Amino acid sequence: FLAIALIIAGVIRTANAFILRPISGWGWVLFSGILTLLTGVLILSSPDSPFWVLGIFLAIDILFQGINYLTFAGAIKQLPHSSTTV
Repeated sequence: FLAIALIIAGVIRTANAFILRPISGWGWVLFSGILTLLTGVLILSSPDSPFWVLGIFLAIDILFQGINYLTFAGAIKQLPHSSTTV
């Protein structure tokens, strides 16, 4: 189940990267999506691997997803504010 969830998440993150292309930091989203997709494929292709190998793959994915969130938050912070009057 983990492998299938990672493959689906990887496809969604990769698609989101192309949607967010005008925003700075979209490359990290793309890299994270590809890494998540590859992690899912590796886990699916070798289900008899030791748990520590699967854990390392998942930990690397989570690490890059965190970097992705930090980079994306910095890019959003630099966007101009919209003024709304009520």
